[in-house]
Amino acid sequence: MLRSVEFSTDAAGAAAGTLLNLNGYSVLGEIYKPAIADGCINGVEMIGLRGLPQRMEEFKRSFGDRLEIRCVHGRTGNLPTSGDRSKTRIILQTANTLMVPTQELLNGIKGYKDVAVLFHRPELDGSGSKLIFPENKRVWVENHTEGIPELKETVVLVEDLRERGVNAGVIIDFCHVIGSVDLQNGRFPDRWRNLMDQLKNFRKEFKPREPIPWGIHVAWGTEPSDSLPLTDKTGKVRQEILDDIAVVIDGEITGMPIERVVFECQSEKVADLFIPNKATVGQLTDRFGVIYEDCQEAGILG
Repeated sequence: MLRSVEFSTDAAGAAAGTLLNLNGYSVLGEIYKPAIADGCINGVEMIGLRGLPQRMEEFKRSFGDRLEIRCVHGRTGNLPTSGDRSKTRIILQTANTLMVPTQELLNGIKGYKDVAVLFHRPELDGSGSKLIFPENKRVWVENHTEGIPELKETVVLVEDLRERGVNAGVIIDFCHVIGSVDLQNGRFPDRWRNLMDQLKNFRKEFKPREPIPWGIHVAWGTEPSDSLPLTDKTGKVRQEILDDIAVVIDGEITGMPIERVVFECQSEKVADLFIPNKATVGQLTDRFGVIYEDCQEAGILG
């Protein structure tokens, strides 16, 4: 049984919950309306942008008791190389600048009893030994770069944190494992099948020192370099992806049932990362509607 099914607040944009866009979180109610109404989604992973306490209060005013803030997504750590002038680098640089500094986030989250925190592996790798973690607070660590070796590094870091008494767990982001190139170059179906095989071998060959908590991110947005192709015209690829994700959720890959599933929604347009326009909200609403029923049928929702 899943402990939590959530969506990220990323679709609301960086200005959500501020004076620039006080009602920005209302777009999330439009995009995820059927899942919220059916009770299939019961929480959110909030992006840990500066002004976080005020943003959290604004979110609560928008949704009341219908949705809980389950986790806050902190900084990602290292960036693409300095020579990379791509949109990805610009987005990561901007996001990390706008996010609450890591120790400040860890200190501030103490006052929120049931709210976890999440960081990408590089943010905690090396600096993790210097950070002071709240007692008993769940700290999720997400794989950051391409490949299974990165996932192994993430598990090792989580094990090291747990040995220090930190209540740490692993979040698998499938898009990060596959990499932005293979998400876009037409090789995705073969790469996805290969990934499922690699994850099964990963479980056999790389056994954690102790049982650890697991979660997954399901990215379904419009940014092709960081989203799964869940709106293919035939639905064949979508169904295969969702069926495989359901297998992962059941614990067949990790050896433990997944504790949380988080739906993410990266936007293709940089401007929408700040304040999404009506056309974008409409596009995302339609896009989520396409995958919603298939997610239910696959057992990911409901």
